[in-house]
Formats: sequence, structure tokens, C-alpha cells
Amino acid sequence: MLPEELIPEKKIIKAWSNANFGEEINNNKRELVNNTLLKYACGMSSGHTAFSICMELGLLKMNSRNKVVFTAFGHEYLYSVYSKSNY
Repeated sequence: MLPEELIPEKKIIKAWSNANFGEEINNNKRELVNNTLLKYACGMSSGHTAFSICMELGLLKMNSRNKVVFTAFGHEYLYSVYSKSNY
């Protein structure tokens, strides 16, 4: 599936709420979500607001050791973003 099919734009806008990352990023909310997931997949971290947006979308969660981990849906979404073929 395509990323837009997994998470419609309306859902991203709702999760974004009143967050403000500046005009350039605010105009490309999905890219911030995608880059935040890529950071976590590479063992890096992000800011609290970006993490919270991804958590609201059901992509990331905190485990019992207080570590950020992907949900199954988060893995599915990240794969759909960066795979060359979406089926």
C-alpha cells in the first residue's frame, strides 16, 4: 500500500494539531513524519513533538524499558515510504 493509503492526509493534520516547525516543514508534514521514523530506524532520536506526532499516528510507542520502539503499523508504514514498489 502507498503511505497515503495507510495514513490519510487528514489524519496527519489532526495529529499535527498546533505544532509549529516553521513554514517550510509545516507545509510538508508527511515528510517530517517519514524522516522521524527513519531517524528511529537508524538508532537516532528526534524531538519530543515529532515523536509525539508519530505516537499519535500509532507508528511509535514506548516499551516497558522506556525505549522508543516501532509498532507493527509503524514498520508497515516505514516500509511503504521507502520501498521502490508498493503493492
